[in-house]
Amino acid sequence: MARWLGPLFSIVMFLLFAMALSTAFVMLGHALFDFGLDAPRAGFGTGAVIVALLGAPFVIWRAIVAQKQADVAEQGHITDRINKAVEGLGTEKVVSRVWRNVTYKLDGEVRTGFEGRDEDFKLPDGAQDVERGEWKVADRTRPNLEVRIGAIYALERIAQDSDRDHVQIMEILCAYVRQNAPAPKTDDWPQLEMKESEEDGPLEANWEERREAFREAQEKAKAGLKLREDIQVALTVLGRRRPEQRLLEARAGEAKEDAAFVFDLPCPEYDGPEDSHDPVALDAYLKALGDWKRTLLGYEGYRLDLRNADLRGADLSGLNFKGADLREARLQGADLWG
Repeated sequence: MARWLGPLFSIVMFLLFAMALSTAFVMLGHALFDFGLDAPRAGFGTGAVIVALLGAPFVIWRAIVAQKQADVAEQGHITDRINKAVEGLGTEKVVSRVWRNVTYKLDGEVRTGFEGRDEDFKLPDGAQDVERGEWKVADRTRPNLEVRIGAIYALERIAQDSDRDHVQIMEILCAYVRQNAPAPKTDDWPQLEMKESEEDGPLEANWEERREAFREAQEKAKAGLKLREDIQVALTVLGRRRPEQRLLEARAGEAKEDAAFVFDLPCPEYDGPEDSHDPVALDAYLKALGDWKRTLLGYEGYRLDLRNADLRGADLSGLNFKGADLREARLQGADLWG
């Protein structure tokens, strides 16, 4: 709460210790050689000083050992907390569902569907000879989202309390996102219908209609996106790392101890005239841009690894994912504001 008092307290304690030590030697010298004072020798006081001087190193050593034991116990406690939280990330629960078979004939072909007790099975148009079987109970295993979300927040707390475990926690959370939300193999996101040449018809013909259809298809596809809640929480934790935590990432591994999180450096802005071409200003800007890019490419610290993750529909607004590895990740419909 008042770290600035630490150095002052240390200086005061050092001075008091030095005064006590010098006083002890003066008393010892007086007792042994009878110099410096006219008072008679004090045998009991001299013995106490000798015992204190002999015992001081052992007291200091015991304090050091006790501190090391406390540090080991603290690290063991943090390790136990991490292990318990990681176990929580894999928690599942059994959910019972009441269902029955629905058999029908469509276009001369017999087909089968499933109807739940709490959800009606919608028959396709033209279905005939509908038969419904008996109700059955089936158990399904699903992720226990409540426990998993609690485990994610517990890992975030550990990352905030323990600097040495921060990068490890980030690796665990990134792996959790990649494993539980893998990117789909196929891309079925709506595409804008484009004409490649005049041979396909006038390029501007029904352009507004095609663009509007594309926008409607996008909104419809986005409405169907729902990122699982625990994945969203993990992304939120990853994206709200404090600046000092990002510095820990920059100095992880074989990076230099004084390395900076270079992805926080702003991109250079062109300050030349906008209404005319200035070769000198443009060359200076390109040089600054090249230096900035080389700085980013020379980064050797830790980066968030979200490769091949399905982040469609994720809310990443206001979060910091600078420098994250997003190769092959799907971000359609994600909120990237800010």
